[in-house]
Amino acid sequence: MTTEPAFERALASLDVRPGDARRLSLGAGDALPLAPGAATLVFVRAGEITGRTSPGSACEVDATSGATEASRGTRTLLAGDAFLTLGCGAPQLLS
Repeated sequence: MTTEPAFERALASLDVRPGDARRLSLGAGDALPLAPGAATLVFVRAGEITGRTSPGSACEVDATSGATEASRGTRTLLAGDAFLTLGCGAPQLLS
């Protein structure tokens, strides 16, 4: 299994309507505004972003195998990483 088909399957399982697309540049300590109740796909274009998820509200998907596992605590995403929030229990972004 390659990364692309696993990502396509994950996206195909979602039923969302695209809304506004925005590109934001964040400095150290800046906040990323995420709308409550709205699905938001965040792609890290450059640098890194660190955040903390609400307990029981996040999971990790292995791009190669498609396996999932509950996420806990603080995570750092690097350039090329992405996350999807469904607007409930949004992550607290730390940097």
